[in-house]
Amino acid sequence: VYLKHVCEVTMTDVSITANSGQVGAGLRIFDDGSVPVPSNKACGGTITMKRCRVSDNHAVALGGGVYQFGGMLTIDHSLLDSNVAEQQGGGLCLSDGIAILSDSTIEGNKAGAGGGLRVGGGTLTDQRSRIVRNVASGGPGGGLYVEASAGTTRVAKWATIRLAGGWTSCLCSTSGTLPSASSARCAPCLLGGRGPCL
Repeated sequence: VYLKHVCEVTMTDVSITANSGQVGAGLRIFDDGSVPVPSNKACGGTITMKRCRVSDNHAVALGGGVYQFGGMLTIDHSLLDSNVAEQQGGGLCLSDGIAILSDSTIEGNKAGAGGGLRVGGGTLTDQRSRIVRNVASGGPGGGLYVEASAGTTRVAKWATIRLAGGWTSCLCSTSGTLPSASSARCAPCLLGGRGPCL
Protein backbone atom coordinates (compact mmCIF):
# COMPACT_ATOMS: atom_id res chain seq x y z
CA VAL A 1 0.00 0.00 0.00
CA TYR A 2 1.46 3.37 -1.06
CA LEU A 3 -0.17 6.53 0.27
CA LYS A 4 1.27 9.67 -1.33
CA HIS A 5 0.02 13.19 -0.54
CA VAL A 6 -3.28 11.93 0.85
CA CYS A 7 -5.71 14.10 2.84
CA GLU A 8 -7.24 11.49 5.11
CA VAL A 9 -7.25 7.69 5.11
CA THR A 10 -8.77 5.42 7.76
CA MET A 11 -8.16 1.67 7.78
CA THR A 12 -10.18 -0.47 10.18
CA ASP A 13 -9.79 -4.25 10.62
CA VAL A 14 -7.39 -4.42 7.68
CA SER A 15 -4.63 -7.00 7.23
CA ILE A 16 -1.55 -6.13 5.15
CA THR A 17 0.55 -9.26 4.80
CA ALA A 18 3.23 -11.07 2.78
CA ASN A 19 4.34 -8.16 0.57
CA SER A 20 7.83 -7.19 -0.54
CA GLY A 21 9.41 -3.97 -1.74
CA GLN A 22 12.36 -1.61 -1.52
CA VAL A 23 10.94 0.74 1.16
CA GLY A 24 7.76 0.28 3.21
CA ALA A 25 6.90 -3.20 2.02
CA GLY A 26 3.58 -3.31 3.84
CA LEU A 27 2.66 0.39 3.94
CA ARG A 28 4.56 3.40 2.64
CA ILE A 29 3.49 6.94 3.52
CA PHE A 30 4.96 9.94 1.72
CA ASP A 31 3.92 13.54 2.29
CA ASP A 32 6.61 16.22 1.93
CA GLY A 33 4.13 19.10 1.93
CA SER A 34 4.82 19.99 -1.70
CA VAL A 35 1.26 19.50 -2.95
CA PRO A 36 -1.00 22.55 -2.41
CA VAL A 37 -4.14 21.94 -0.39
CA PRO A 38 -7.46 23.34 -1.66
CA SER A 39 -8.67 26.10 0.67
CA ASN A 40 -12.03 24.38 1.18
CA LYS A 41 -10.49 21.14 2.53
CA ALA A 42 -9.08 20.27 5.92
CA CYS A 43 -6.17 18.21 4.73
CA GLY A 44 -3.18 17.24 6.79
CA GLY A 45 -2.01 13.87 5.54
CA THR A 46 -3.78 11.97 8.32
CA ILE A 47 -3.67 8.16 8.28
CA THR A 48 -5.39 6.11 10.97
CA MET A 49 -5.03 2.36 11.44
CA LYS A 50 -7.45 0.77 13.91
CA ARG A 51 -7.41 -2.94 14.78
CA CYS A 52 -5.12 -3.62 11.82
CA ARG A 53 -2.37 -6.16 11.34
CA VAL A 54 0.79 -5.60 9.28
CA SER A 55 2.74 -8.85 9.11
CA ASP A 56 5.26 -10.95 7.18
CA ASN A 57 6.34 -8.13 4.85
CA HIS A 58 9.92 -7.79 3.59
CA ALA A 59 11.74 -4.58 2.62
CA VAL A 60 15.11 -4.59 0.91
CA ALA A 61 15.99 -1.29 2.60
CA LEU A 62 13.79 0.49 5.19
CA GLY A 63 10.47 -0.20 6.91
CA GLY A 64 9.58 -3.85 6.56
CA GLY A 65 6.07 -3.25 7.90
CA VAL A 66 5.61 0.52 7.63
CA TYR A 67 7.75 3.38 6.31
CA GLN A 68 6.67 6.95 7.03
CA PHE A 69 7.97 10.22 5.61
CA GLY A 70 5.66 13.05 6.56
CA GLY A 71 2.02 13.24 7.52
CA MET A 72 0.49 11.95 10.73
CA LEU A 73 0.04 8.23 11.33
CA THR A 74 -1.98 6.80 14.23
CA ILE A 75 -1.67 3.09 14.94
CA ASP A 76 -4.40 2.13 17.42
CA HIS A 77 -5.01 -1.35 18.90
CA SER A 78 -3.02 -2.83 16.04
CA LEU A 79 -0.26 -5.40 15.52
CA LEU A 80 2.96 -5.04 13.51
CA ASP A 81 4.60 -8.47 13.56
CA SER A 82 7.08 -10.70 11.75
CA ASN A 83 8.20 -8.01 9.29
CA VAL A 84 11.78 -7.75 8.00
CA ALA A 85 13.84 -4.79 6.78
CA GLU A 86 17.33 -5.61 5.62
CA GLN A 87 18.59 -2.18 6.72
CA GLN A 88 16.50 -0.40 9.38
CA GLY A 89 13.05 -0.41 10.95
CA GLY A 90 11.67 -3.93 10.76
CA GLY A 91 8.22 -3.04 12.09
CA LEU A 92 8.14 0.73 11.55
CA CYS A 93 10.65 3.20 10.14
CA LEU A 94 9.83 6.85 10.87
CA SER A 95 11.91 9.32 8.85
CA ASP A 96 9.68 12.40 9.15
CA GLY A 97 6.20 13.32 10.33
CA ILE A 98 4.26 12.28 13.41
CA ALA A 99 3.62 8.68 14.44
CA ILE A 100 1.35 7.84 17.36
CA LEU A 101 1.22 4.33 18.82
CA SER A 102 -1.70 3.55 21.09
CA ASP A 103 -2.36 0.18 22.78
CA SER A 104 -0.52 -1.58 19.96
CA THR A 105 2.09 -4.34 19.73
CA ILE A 106 5.34 -4.39 17.75
CA GLU A 107 6.47 -8.01 17.92
CA GLY A 108 8.87 -10.42 16.26
CA ASN A 109 10.21 -8.02 13.64
CA LYS A 110 13.80 -8.00 12.39
CA ALA A 111 16.17 -5.47 10.82
CA GLY A 112 19.85 -4.64 10.64
CA ALA A 113 19.16 -1.86 13.19
CA GLY A 114 15.92 -0.97 14.93
CA GLY A 115 14.33 -4.38 14.73
CA GLY A 116 11.00 -3.15 16.05
CA LEU A 117 11.18 0.59 15.36
CA ARG A 118 13.68 3.01 13.89
CA VAL A 119 13.18 6.75 14.40
CA GLY A 120 15.40 8.92 12.24
CA GLY A 121 13.29 12.07 12.22
CA GLY A 122 9.91 13.41 13.19
CA THR A 123 8.02 12.75 16.41
CA LEU A 124 7.08 9.39 17.90
CA THR A 125 4.52 9.19 20.69
CA ASP A 126 3.49 6.04 22.51
CA GLN A 127 0.67 5.20 24.88
CA ARG A 128 0.52 1.73 26.47
CA SER A 129 2.14 -0.18 23.61
CA ARG A 130 4.35 -3.28 23.75
CA ILE A 131 7.61 -3.85 21.88
CA VAL A 132 8.60 -7.49 22.27
CA ARG A 133 10.85 -10.13 20.69
CA ASN A 134 12.28 -7.89 17.96
CA VAL A 135 15.82 -8.41 16.70
CA ALA A 136 18.54 -6.10 15.36
CA SER A 137 20.85 -8.45 13.48
CA GLY A 138 23.70 -6.06 12.71
CA GLY A 139 23.32 -2.85 14.71
CA PRO A 140 21.71 -1.19 17.74
CA GLY A 141 18.15 -1.24 18.96
CA GLY A 142 16.48 -4.61 18.83
CA GLY A 143 13.27 -2.99 20.04
CA LEU A 144 13.76 0.71 19.33
CA TYR A 145 16.55 2.64 17.64
CA VAL A 146 16.40 6.44 17.97
CA GLU A 147 18.88 8.07 15.63
CA ALA A 148 18.96 11.49 17.26
CA SER A 149 21.71 12.81 15.00
CA ALA A 150 19.04 13.25 12.34
CA GLY A 151 18.26 16.58 13.98
CA THR A 152 14.50 16.57 14.47
CA THR A 153 14.05 13.28 16.27
CA ARG A 154 12.24 13.37 19.57
CA VAL A 155 10.34 10.79 21.56
CA ALA A 156 7.45 12.86 22.85
CA LYS A 157 5.92 10.39 25.29
CA TRP A 158 7.33 7.02 26.14
CA ALA A 159 6.54 6.60 29.82
CA THR A 160 4.31 3.58 29.40
CA ILE A 161 6.34 1.49 26.97
CA ARG A 162 7.02 -2.12 27.93
CA LEU A 163 10.06 -3.84 26.48
CA ALA A 164 10.45 -7.59 26.86
CA GLY A 165 13.31 -8.82 29.04
CA GLY A 166 15.78 -11.28 27.62
CA TRP A 167 15.85 -9.79 24.15
CA THR A 168 17.88 -6.99 22.60
CA SER A 169 15.27 -4.36 23.36
CA CYS A 170 17.17 -1.13 23.55
CA LEU A 171 16.67 2.60 23.28
CA CYS A 172 19.83 3.90 21.62
CA SER A 173 21.00 7.17 20.14
CA THR A 174 23.89 7.90 17.80
CA SER A 175 24.40 11.34 19.31
CA GLY A 176 24.26 10.30 22.97
CA THR A 177 21.11 12.35 23.56
CA LEU A 178 18.03 10.68 25.01
CA PRO A 179 14.81 11.91 26.59
CA SER A 180 15.54 12.82 30.20
CA ALA A 181 13.02 10.36 31.59
CA SER A 182 14.93 7.46 30.07
CA SER A 183 18.54 8.65 30.14
CA ALA A 184 19.54 7.15 33.47
CA ARG A 185 18.01 3.78 32.75
CA CYS A 186 19.54 3.62 29.30
CA ALA A 187 23.08 4.74 30.10
CA PRO A 188 24.50 1.19 29.65
CA CYS A 189 22.86 0.99 26.28
CA LEU A 190 24.49 4.23 25.16
CA LEU A 191 27.87 2.96 26.23
CA GLY A 192 27.57 -0.45 24.68
CA GLY A 193 25.23 0.43 21.85
CA ARG A 194 23.52 -2.95 21.67
CA GLY A 195 22.62 -4.53 25.00
CA PRO A 196 19.22 -4.64 26.67
CA CYS A 197 18.72 -1.64 28.93
CA LEU A 198 15.08 -1.62 30.01
